[in-house]
Amino acid sequence: MIERSSKEAVCGFYDHVLDLPAADRELLLGALAAAPARDGVAQDFGLLAPGPATGAAAGAVAEQGWMCCFSGRYHLHSAGLLGPEERFVVAVLGGRPRVGGRAQARDESDAVASAADVLTGAFGSD
Repeated sequence: MIERSSKEAVCGFYDHVLDLPAADRELLLGALAAAPARDGVAQDFGLLAPGPATGAAAGAVAEQGWMCCFSGRYHLHSAGLLGPEERFVVAVLGGRPRVGGRAQARDESDAVASAADVLTGAFGSD
């Protein structure tokens, strides 16, 4: 059986983590931020894409997920916290036909995450 992720489920997880007592929240977020990719696939896409207006440059806390070729599609998912004091929950869930290639799927994920980073940063820390 294949489980599907929804933006509601992914954001709900992060919302729950943000509501935890500070020590518990920091323990979970620290573990997520420090978790290495063990599958050999570059994880620097979406919220963790390098660049001046993206999450990696702004210190995003994010987890990545990917899958290739199920139903002939590349799936790149990136979810985490952005903005001042990491107060915005963002999920970028993408699927693109395999014919477009992983590079195109990555470019689209990076563009959406970059826009989210710009928008969440615009709210300031007030």
